[in-house]
Amino acid sequence: MYEDKIGELIKNAPTLSVLRVYYQLTTKEQFQGGIYTSKKAIADELGLSSSQATSAFKWLKNNGYITETRISGNTKFIINSDNQTNNKSIENDQPKQEIIKKGGKTITRFEIPD
Repeated sequence: MYEDKIGELIKNAPTLSVLRVYYQLTTKEQFQGGIYTSKKAIADELGLSSSQATSAFKWLKNNGYITETRISGNTKFIINSDNQTNNKSIENDQPKQEIIKKGGKTITRFEIPD
């Protein structure tokens, strides 16, 4: 399913840790359109330092391979299967998220397209 993206990533990834993190995410079971895990859990599974994992996730997000969201305090990673790394575009069919902070409370709203 992700063979084309992994092949493209092999050509573009600046470090091996980026490729390892992406591959590890693709092997995880997706729940409600994404993978619920943490950067620390992935780093521990791969034997990476926290700085290596953080750099890898940052590169993957900045180049449109994954999207990171927080839902009810849990981190969800969405693998963008239809991205174009040249334009660094991210899938537009994901609900838009708006975070509002009022009086010490955080409200997250999702705009659901018709």
